[in-house]
Amino acid sequence: PWYKYLGFSWQPLQDLQIALHVLILYLGSFTCTWLKIYHHARILHWEKERADKKNDESSRFPPNSKRQQLPIIPKPKYLRSSLNYTWIQPTIQSFQSFHDDEDHRWTNLRNLGIAPLAEEVVFRACLLPPLLASRTNSRNGSLSLSKLSPTQASWIAPLFFGVAHLHHFYEKCRQLPPKKRSKKVLCQLVLVVTVQWTYTTLFGAYVSHVFVRTGSLSGVTLAHVICNYMGLPDISFVHPTSNLYGYRWFVTIVYFFGIGLFALGFDSVLFPSESVLPSLLVGGISQV
Repeated sequence: PWYKYLGFSWQPLQDLQIALHVLILYLGSFTCTWLKIYHHARILHWEKERADKKNDESSRFPPNSKRQQLPIIPKPKYLRSSLNYTWIQPTIQSFQSFHDDEDHRWTNLRNLGIAPLAEEVVFRACLLPPLLASRTNSRNGSLSLSKLSPTQASWIAPLFFGVAHLHHFYEKCRQLPPKKRSKKVLCQLVLVVTVQWTYTTLFGAYVSHVFVRTGSLSGVTLAHVICNYMGLPDISFVHPTSNLYGYRWFVTIVYFFGIGLFALGFDSVLFPSESVLPSLLVGGISQV
């Protein structure tokens, strides 16, 4: 069927496997979130103990002193309070803003729905099949019989995807007041846009590879939604002022562990052993 060329196929298990593969990459970010809950629960537990022992001399010492430390294992009620304060309440407020604030609602619909689907249709479903079916030029300029490999196509397609995001530089410059458009500020914007272009290009290469391997547009769209929601990996823990600075080595190990699992996932049962999209193209051409 024609819709298979756009990846419109019902593969719920394959799509969930793609989502799992993406989430593995954010293992460090999830760890940071839960450590924030855990650390806040330790503080709540310590504050309660200090209040109960306000007449004790030790209660006059701060939690970082050698005389009194934060409890290693906070009680469940403090974990529940911390979870409610750190995650549940902000989530509820976010849903309320989505319901009450039209601008907030349309921004989220754009970032988590319209943009991922539109970009995957254009830059994966409409761009990758022609690249895979295209011919390369030989040294003498004649048309060669060899086609672009799936790997080559997966790295060429995201270049268009990355360039399509360069308009952010123009938008940020336009929003700056004329008095603030100094050379230093413009250099900072160039650096930010360069990092963003690199990130979007690498992400584009990943979803291009996944689309070639699975032929699932819904799967790569789901991966796009997850990445838009999660954003860049949380590395704030490396700053000395962060509450997670004391856990920095643990979080770093978890990040590298997640990256390792992510790399191993390409050759695991999460993806078909043979790329699906080239097979679809060859099958379609032979039927024609």
